[in-house]
Amino acid sequence: MFCHKCGNEIPLGQRTCAHCGTVAGATPPLGSPVQFTIVEQTEMMAVAKRETWATPDDVSQWRSPRPITATAPTRPSAALGVVTPVAGNHSGSTVLVALAMAAGVASLAGSFMLISTITSDAPIPDYLGDYGLNDLGGGTNFQVGFVIAGVLMLVGALMLRQGPLEHRGRFGAGLVGGAGLALVPFAVFMWASADAVADRALAQAASIATAGAGGQIFESKLGAGFFVLVVAAVLGVIALAVASRYALNDGREPLNTSACVGGALACLAAAAGQLIPERGARFTDNFFNDFNSAQTVFSRVGMIAVVALGGAVGFLLASRFGLGLAVGAVSLHVWQWLSSVLGAGAYPAPPALGNPGNISGTPHIVTTIGLVAVLLFGGLSAVLAERADRTF
Repeated sequence: MFCHKCGNEIPLGQRTCAHCGTVAGATPPLGSPVQFTIVEQTEMMAVAKRETWATPDDVSQWRSPRPITATAPTRPSAALGVVTPVAGNHSGSTVLVALAMAAGVASLAGSFMLISTITSDAPIPDYLGDYGLNDLGGGTNFQVGFVIAGVLMLVGALMLRQGPLEHRGRFGAGLVGGAGLALVPFAVFMWASADAVADRALAQAASIATAGAGGQIFESKLGAGFFVLVVAAVLGVIALAVASRYALNDGREPLNTSACVGGALACLAAAAGQLIPERGARFTDNFFNDFNSAQTVFSRVGMIAVVALGGAVGFLLASRFGLGLAVGAVSLHVWQWLSSVLGAGAYPAPPALGNPGNISGTPHIVTTIGLVAVLLFGGLSAVLAERADRTF
């Protein structure tokens, strides 16, 4: 202990300060005696922690000693060592499912409906009558393409119902977005083809009437199928915008980098192959020529852009959503390529017919190599992703 007057230490057991002579326990200058108690402590003393609760009469003051927050159940990622949320219904998934189902049904229904009807009293039997998708341009292969788009939209909607945060839900969201994007240039090409048929019929009827061979009435009317398919394309674009919210990192291991880079390069090759001129044609004929209308030219360019951008970007995302986006974006193009190789349709649309100077109706070899590579790298990415998800 210490002297309360001079502050020097007083040895244990001694009551008098050796420096100033003050007796411990005497009245200090402030007027209160100083008492010292020595307690020998041999072990740590546990201090019980007590929490104070409000009385039952004051229920409004009750509160939990610590806040309780509701969090989604989590599970560790075996590949990354991170904790990710377990799948559940994501806000907005119901809207995307509804859009996908509406666009898918519209694409399926419209593909079997009439696109246009031409009537006239002029003797032009080759042009008169009702036109479906495969009747445009003398026999296209469009019908199956729109059926494929509709089926992919519905399949994507079913995958979303399994949980948008699951790997299949993410793939389904991308599939819906990619198929919706691919529908747009094909719908424009359909419109351009219907207009081209009507223009040729009108020119033929006018020439007959001018020659005095009869024909004073001519009417070209768009059918219900045309408008249904346009609605499907519009809904597909909206679905793509809504689905883009799932493009962010899903907390899983990215897809195989080599396979994704290979798929992106293959998409660029498939798109570039359709721009290569043949038989002395010019590259600028891809964008400006005297043989096709502006709608036809730019809808074809739109188809190429969907493969180049939608497919490449989808692969480079290296995610389940990105893979679905790439598959949906190139799906219609793959059908057009396959149908041209198999000879389905008298007038196969791009990529079978469209290279400047191409008169054979077969795809360019670069296009074929590119699309085959897209299928191979896409399948490889899907297999590796499924294997990784099974061990998740």
